[in-house]
Amino acid sequence: IFNEVATFNPFETAFGTFLARCKDVRRFAALAEQFTGFWVDYMKPSGAIGRYFPDWVAVQKTSAGDVNWIVETKGRVWDGTEEKDAAIRYWCTQVTDLAGDPWRYMRVDQPIWKPEKLGSYADLVELITERSKAVYEQVLFVPE
Repeated sequence: IFNEVATFNPFETAFGTFLARCKDVRRFAALAEQFTGFWVDYMKPSGAIGRYFPDWVAVQKTSAGDVNWIVETKGRVWDGTEEKDAAIRYWCTQVTDLAGDPWRYMRVDQPIWKPEKLGSYADLVELITERSKAVYEQVLFVPE
């Protein structure tokens, strides 16, 4: 839709450049808080309701059909990040069930962001999936 995408920091700029070069990304846009008006409510650790404004929406071309993605590029994980992740995952589940088109969420943390090692969006999905599994296994590991 746009020739250029406004970003807030160099990490987001690099991510936008990555999306633009991925042959398996049909389209994408930055979700600017004030202009797109897209947010998901979540419960903050304090118990207050907050508004979470994700960074990106992208459509990935796969052999099984298009997959819609909500993506958060995260420079630093703050208190409340897990609650935001849970809220947007729930949103994706609900929209997928209602619309019938697949919606998924991923958080791309800056410390693991190595775009030069990624040839496609599918490579990014695999990287994030493998990292999530490893983190989950660490949480479950209880030494004897």
